[in-house]
Amino acid sequence: FSKGGTLELGTSGFLRIDAAEGNVFVEMDGNHHNQLVEVEPGQLLVWELQHRGRRGVDTFIVSIGPESAKKKQGAFASDKTAWKTHRGEYKVPAGVHQIVFTITPHTASDGDIDSSHLLDNVKLYVKR
Repeated sequence: FSKGGTLELGTSGFLRIDAAEGNVFVEMDGNHHNQLVEVEPGQLLVWELQHRGRRGVDTFIVSIGPESAKKKQGAFASDKTAWKTHRGEYKVPAGVHQIVFTITPHTASDGDIDSSHLLDNVKLYVKR
């Protein structure tokens, strides 16, 4: 289940940018993007994504956790010159069986939060 703002798919070459992996990347259109995930208490989750600013340096925020107690993982920035990999870890608290993974555009270099932030290769997995 995913909810939030809209996503636009771009193929390599769109905006003169190649995808970080494969042939398709995503442009976030403002707002936030949530993914509801079933988990087991005690699991150590790893999140990873590749981000690129569209016209300059764009920043975004990653939050993760139960809907009522999401924890901000930090604010992250990337410029328009290359894809940058960002990652973090999250330990699922006792008694929690469902979390929300959220990516939120924070700032855009040109001030237009609705046409910035390019994403590719978004992953959320259990660390083994």
